[in-house]
Amino acid sequence: MGYLHILYYLHQLQKNQWLTLPELEKLQHKKLKAIVRHAYQNVKFYHKMFDRWGIKPREIKTKEDLTKLPLITKSDITNSFPNDIVANNIDMERCHNSRTSGSTAEPLTSIFDEKSWDFAKYAVKMRARLACGLNVGDRMICIEASRNDLLQREEKKLGFRIGNLFLKRKYLSVFNDIQDHLPVLTGFRPDAIYGFPSYFKLLAQLVQEKEINSIRPKMFFTSGELLDKATRKAINSVFEAELFDIYGNTEVKEVAWECGEHAGYHINMDSVVVEFIRDGEPVSEGERGQIVITSLHNYAMPLLRYTVGDVGVPTDDPCSCGRGLPLMKVLEGRLIDFVVLPSRVVSPYLLTDILEGIPGIVRYQIVQEKKDKIMVQFIPVKSFSKQIICRQIIEQYQKALGEDIDIKPIIVDALPRDRSGKFRVVISKVSSNQLSF
Repeated sequence: MGYLHILYYLHQLQKNQWLTLPELEKLQHKKLKAIVRHAYQNVKFYHKMFDRWGIKPREIKTKEDLTKLPLITKSDITNSFPNDIVANNIDMERCHNSRTSGSTAEPLTSIFDEKSWDFAKYAVKMRARLACGLNVGDRMICIEASRNDLLQREEKKLGFRIGNLFLKRKYLSVFNDIQDHLPVLTGFRPDAIYGFPSYFKLLAQLVQEKEINSIRPKMFFTSGELLDKATRKAINSVFEAELFDIYGNTEVKEVAWECGEHAGYHINMDSVVVEFIRDGEPVSEGERGQIVITSLHNYAMPLLRYTVGDVGVPTDDPCSCGRGLPLMKVLEGRLIDFVVLPSRVVSPYLLTDILEGIPGIVRYQIVQEKKDKIMVQFIPVKSFSKQIICRQIIEQYQKALGEDIDIKPIIVDALPRDRSGKFRVVISKVSSNQLSF
């Protein structure tokens, strides 16, 4: 795949966004029938599921028909990976792997075929960026949840050169000390910066404290975490820039995005089907529901009725921008805090990245009680040694943070959400007091 394929996909997507809702629904249903048929014929997990529930693929013709199928979870995927959940007619050596960033607390690797990767990783994203006002050739800095060595390795690959087809990009690791980013942020003079809300909240405070006037992008793109009103206000006021929030996940890439009207999030319904479910039933317009996603493009690892763990609100209100892509409102999901140590501030993704590299952990939550004390609650895989997992957590955390930091692994049976329905991956009782506006 390459430039021409991405340009073709982008051309189609640009036209799609101006279709009417009935036209988009017709396109969506066509793609849905194709991916369902493929999943049944080529993916063991779905073949067994359809047969067990007594459902024929031809019965799934519309979004409403999806309610005939059960919901699937991350556990279903990880327990079936790769033999039962990856299509048997796909050459995995020619596929792309995508790993969770650590904001969900449940490690997961997704497989994308080449067409899907070019479509979702580049074309779908670029449609949203152009709609928000970025121009081809603009300069953009991306804050990534990858270590420096991995970023440098990736920059040599074809994918990053394809990414630079539209924008002049630089990539920075969220694992680095944010002060080390200042020379690049001031020297590169980006038109836009893409990253996590928690990172930008810290950057805004640093810019205020140091009275830095040379970081003035015209827009920010936030993703990967819940964007609260205080962080949005801080970014808008400190940088005097427009902020566009994007909703997506590692498993399907971008799902919905804000346009310049900021009336809600446009759902990429030509790329995914989004349902809002409560107690097993679709919610009404304006009601909160669990977000359930069906990918329409990834034939390597299809996801049908996949529960992502976030909450949103569907709306029938049209956007004044004129796009036919429907809106969703109010995202409630991943919350993550920076960690303040005695001598430095650490990205939460350093801590989650370590845990996601330790085998045998089903789900986890990190709580910083004090500057020198971190508690790691986790649910272990039954077949793994709990003692070995605990020892690895302590050794790897102290290697990354320092031996003077008290690391306390705690084995638990469950990690429930809080009363609001949200799940906080990293909770810092120190940064919540120090990083505020």
